[in-house]
Amino acid sequence: MSRVNIKQLFKNVSTKLMQEFEETEKTLKFPPDRGGQQEEAIRKFLSEKLPRRYGISKGFVVSHEGIKVINVM
Repeated sequence: MSRVNIKQLFKNVSTKLMQEFEETEKTLKFPPDRGGQQEEAIRKFLSEKLPRRYGISKGFVVSHEGIKVINVM
């Protein structure tokens, strides 16, 4: 049985995502459009790799004071 080289696996995955991000930067000039496309690439990647029992969505975090803190995928 061959061993999995985790370091190389992560390098390959990050290279692929960076290529998608760079392509988005070249083709989409409006920053919110680029961000949306990049988020979609990450959602797609995670949904392909994680078990089906985990859902991938998008939304935002709200503090206990009702203030929007951060956008999340």
